[in-house]
Amino acid sequence: MGSHIYKEKTKKILISSTKSVTFNRFLYPICESLNSFESVNIILAVSDIENLDQRLKTYPHKRISYPSRWKEILNPLTIIKLISTTNKFINSENITHIYLHTPVASSFIRLATLFNLINKPEIIYQVHGYRFYNKLYYPKKLIFFMLEFFLSFTTKYYITINQYDFNFSKLLKFWKKKNVYFVNGVGIEKEKISPYFLKNKTKSKPHIIGTIAAYNKEKGYDCLLKTAKILENSNCIFKCFGSGDYKYYQRKSESDNIIFNSFVKEIEEEIAKFEILFLPSQREGLNVSLQEALFLGVPVVTSTARGCIDVVNNEKIKYIFTTDNAHRASELILEIIEMDQLKYNKIRLECVKHASANFDSEVVNKTYINIFSKILNT
Repeated sequence: MGSHIYKEKTKKILISSTKSVTFNRFLYPICESLNSFESVNIILAVSDIENLDQRLKTYPHKRISYPSRWKEILNPLTIIKLISTTNKFINSENITHIYLHTPVASSFIRLATLFNLINKPEIIYQVHGYRFYNKLYYPKKLIFFMLEFFLSFTTKYYITINQYDFNFSKLLKFWKKKNVYFVNGVGIEKEKISPYFLKNKTKSKPHIIGTIAAYNKEKGYDCLLKTAKILENSNCIFKCFGSGDYKYYQRKSESDNIIFNSFVKEIEEEIAKFEILFLPSQREGLNVSLQEALFLGVPVVTSTARGCIDVVNNEKIKYIFTTDNAHRASELILEIIEMDQLKYNKIRLECVKHASANFDSEVVNKTYINIFSKILNT
């Protein structure tokens, strides 16, 4: 457990996600906001607790196990054991509220509380992008839809970060729409990211087109491969950073202008070097790497996917293409790399202004404090 000392308070909030990277990259400002309430104690729960940042370890924290493979999900004995362990923890700590992030954590804990006959905490689910978005006819999408519909009856509050999820959550909670909230993501810590900002950034060759995304189909890597192929002779290098195994896409690539990298901790330093951030995602919540790029004065070219288009809803920086349209994506990238330095600098300034007005954690956290004031005082 961390160094924060418990006082006698009336509310105990468990904050949980599947992996510590979610806490480290996104959740520290929210933890600070919740900790500011005099009536609240917070406890952090994550599977790989050893990877939590030191500043987060100052809060009480606990390792919590989630099913990580299909073999575990389909094993009734494993699930029963995990549910039992989770509920024992919830009961022993007298948890009054559970604030959830990431699909696995949110689904598993909401399912576990159905079988908790001793304690029924109020559940707050922060949606980072419904997995059934846009293609319900696929069996996998339909399963996710039915699961969320079922679990919505255990969920008292939804916090959403894009317009699609907000509207859908209001349908799920049609009998209590006031319990659905909208906020511009989790906020970007300006003081954390500003040291990486390059004030005098000159355009150079080769042009560095960066992508920050996990290596999976939903992040649009097939579109990226096609775009890179189209721009093979345009003096561009595509640098990709992400979690997961990139070897599949490395083998699939038909051009030699793509460099695949694993995710790095100081990713902001890499983003600052990009001339453009390119994100061809098919599904997002409210993409953080896009927000970070804008703060760092890096123009972004992204798809019309929900969670991407919400970030660049400003005509001065709106370089968007229809999802999977590699030809249009390549045209937009060429438009930016062929700009003169003066126009490029103006675009950079507009990016920073837009990010500061909409995604600064100081601005966003005021919304969170207002939301939690309503929830905790109900």
